[in-house]
Amino acid sequence: MKKPKTKKPPREVHEYNNFLCCGERFAAGPEIKAHLKEKHGLEGKIPATRSMTLHLDCSDSWTSNYEWKIGDLVLQQSICRRRAKDDYMRMGE
Repeated sequence: MKKPKTKKPPREVHEYNNFLCCGERFAAGPEIKAHLKEKHGLEGKIPATRSMTLHLDCSDSWTSNYEWKIGDLVLQQSICRRRAKDDYMRMGE
């Protein structure tokens, strides 16, 4: 006899938006802005080029990684976000 299928509990999604610079991790917003000002002398509107290096779609979340180039300085950004309940990309629920 087959066991009845049980619905799995939702996977916990750890949301984040971080930058990696000088071997250290900084939260997006005031943390990375303060680092860029104090360590690299950059402030205000900073001209930069952003390239996506990775994008993953999961049923309950999505993740993107970007590379930011500011002159010779290269930053890595990682973002993970939970999908909305009505997101059409939710699969198998």
